[in-house]
Amino acid sequence: MNSFWNDLYYEDIHFRDNLQFEVESDFAPIRNVKKNVSTQEFYFFIPSALQIGSQTYSKEQFYKDRTNLIRYKTPEFSFRDLLNLNNPLSPLMRIQGMKTALLTSANILVIQDELKLLGNIVRSALRMNVRGLIDAANFQEKTVQFCKEVGEFRKVFLTVKEECAQHWSQEPLETFSYVDEFISSSIDYYLTGFLEHLRASEEENIQEINKVLCERIAVEKKYRQEHYQEPNELDVDDPGAKERILYHKGLLNKYVLDALLLNLERTSWAERYGNLAAGLAAGIAMLVYVLLIFLNFPNVGFNSLPFLLFTVVIYVLKDRIKDSLKALFHRHAVAWFSDYTTQVQDPDGEKVLGKLKEIFSFVSEASVPDDVRHVRQTAFNSDLKFFKRRETVFYYKKEMELGADEELIRARRHKLHNVFLFNIHPLLEKASNPFESHLSLDTETLEIRQEVLPKVYHINIVIRNSSSEPDAKVSLKKFRLIIDKTGIKRVETVNEE
Repeated sequence: MNSFWNDLYYEDIHFRDNLQFEVESDFAPIRNVKKNVSTQEFYFFIPSALQIGSQTYSKEQFYKDRTNLIRYKTPEFSFRDLLNLNNPLSPLMRIQGMKTALLTSANILVIQDELKLLGNIVRSALRMNVRGLIDAANFQEKTVQFCKEVGEFRKVFLTVKEECAQHWSQEPLETFSYVDEFISSSIDYYLTGFLEHLRASEEENIQEINKVLCERIAVEKKYRQEHYQEPNELDVDDPGAKERILYHKGLLNKYVLDALLLNLERTSWAERYGNLAAGLAAGIAMLVYVLLIFLNFPNVGFNSLPFLLFTVVIYVLKDRIKDSLKALFHRHAVAWFSDYTTQVQDPDGEKVLGKLKEIFSFVSEASVPDDVRHVRQTAFNSDLKFFKRRETVFYYKKEMELGADEELIRARRHKLHNVFLFNIHPLLEKASNPFESHLSLDTETLEIRQEVLPKVYHINIVIRNSSSEPDAKVSLKKFRLIIDKTGIKRVETVNEE
């Protein structure tokens, strides 16, 4: 159930697997604001026991360990919105309107895009509805109504599919089938997860909704068995049978997600300005070399030993000046340039939607802003109440800059969705074994008991969000990774005391 809950409540930080955690953020252009900049700053407080520092963990390693996935955020539609005949934004209604259209290459691409977008919208609607049902007080009545809406949508969807099959060629119909299977599987996934939650809870009088959910899930399973050869039971003698389930599901997910993907062009400051900085350093060093030669040439003979020695000395000096200037440029580049800049473009690569800038550095604890330090010392009071242990502090900043393109703001796909992933594996190299023996005396029997206890570390993270939007407030979020030698055990959200 962990993957189900992580998918259902995805706004907060959570771990993707035992070595990676992720944070998801949304960014949207603002009307009448020429340039909107949203800033997200991460402060990682790493315990000194893990022996992480600038000598053991480089900036290059950090960027290998982190991943930024950027795509369109899925547009939000209810099932009623999708079935509304008068809704020109509904992908289902658009598909129905194109059932007799001339199948040019351009129209086929539009149809495929609408179908894939519909698949993403349905999955998002299922997620939001199930989350609402879990949190609702009168969930029984709402569950029955929700299953009814899902059934109505499937009926209309399959009717549109049959009508389009009478006019369309094989290529768009294959996309229809892939999306059809994806939607059916998504209904199965979310309703089964919700059903498991209900049965595990101590709610009373759930017989009716238990029956309604089971009927809807059974309908979808039977449909996939008849149309997509989904097996009713796994063949225990086939070692690849279980593998094919998630592999096939992953292929469908990637196929449908194509409607939300964007073009990303990522460059580092060194790629953009490295040659310029190197050339400038070489030019200054050469100028010093020529000036010294020019100023001292009249004082020494051209073929004399002092001239040769002097030439060698100032050549070495020139070389040292060049390397020192290059190192100086690199050290100060953090203040002048971002480490990496990613241009976010539409799928065709014709329009720039935004720009993401990233900066990473180690910072001293004294350099941590007061509001972040306050959160670190209060929200994590249990760690720091009696003594102050040494920590290494990572600082990572990402800055998303969006324009105010009116055409983009009015479009269904206008928000950007960013998934920040970080792999903690390099931080675990110096960690101790995940379990240690512990001896204790039983005061009643006076016998010594030996227990095996888990050995864990806490990586505390404070995320500071700010925006250039007028009247925008700075928000702080606090999280804690509980880790051991094998990876992430759990992620906790820590509230301020």
